[in-house]
Amino acid sequence: MPTSMTMPEPAATLPRPMNTLPRVLAPIVAATLEQLRRDRDAVSLTDLQRQIRTMPAVPSLQEALRRPGLQLIAEFKPRSPSRGVLRQGAEPSQFAKAYRPAAALSVLCDREHFGGGPHLLREFAGLTPQPLLAKGFFVDPYQLAQVRAHGAAAALLIARLLPGAQLAEMLQACGELGLEALVEVHNHAEAELALAAGAEVVGVNARDLDTLHIDLAACRALLAQLPASTCKVAESGVEQPSEVTVLRAMAAQGQVDAVLIGTAFMTAADPAAAVAGLGFA
Repeated sequence: MPTSMTMPEPAATLPRPMNTLPRVLAPIVAATLEQLRRDRDAVSLTDLQRQIRTMPAVPSLQEALRRPGLQLIAEFKPRSPSRGVLRQGAEPSQFAKAYRPAAALSVLCDREHFGGGPHLLREFAGLTPQPLLAKGFFVDPYQLAQVRAHGAAAALLIARLLPGAQLAEMLQACGELGLEALVEVHNHAEAELALAAGAEVVGVNARDLDTLHIDLAACRALLAQLPASTCKVAESGVEQPSEVTVLRAMAAQGQVDAVLIGTAFMTAADPAAAVAGLGFA
């Protein structure tokens, strides 16, 4: 991790006009910015940077995902905007145990819409050595420092939220903080922008954020088109063993490295059995 961090501390600003955001993201981003203002008032970026300098190194997400075979990123997500509460009283300790076969854990850091929060990273960091992927709606370097200070090894950046040079700027901020980044895209144009910005780990979201429609075939097609050097992750909608079987065949051909699964595990009566039922053990 770099020994010097010199990121400025600007006021929180929306990355793009609200009316250009997908309908599912607009209210979430608005709430994110309001939460960001409160968090910055409570703890400064300088204080977070000072804390990060004293923290031990974190495991590499990319190294974990590049192991042979299809790797699993198991997600802790108490609720979602589209489905409401996924699991009442979800406990990190239960899911840390259930998710032991996973290469990495994804932890929702959005408080209002997903029932998560940066504090969950600290809880999971005390329960597992697996790399933790902070999943949220990151539009400001402060948020990246916040999740790194809570134990994240990587952060998810949504390409559609970060137009122009902003994605590259956020990737640079990740590097300065000792964070890796998983850049989420949905279509070919976003994938090209992510690669041009320097993304090394790219996640293809099967869910269209405008319509919420899930197209697993389109997701797999785009994954297969990404450069061989890219670490590739399939995101959203994978719930059946047959779908995992297809991805395993793709992994054998170097077309995908990992799959991110959350809802299927969060809603299962026995999360550990659900993980095993999809072939991860």
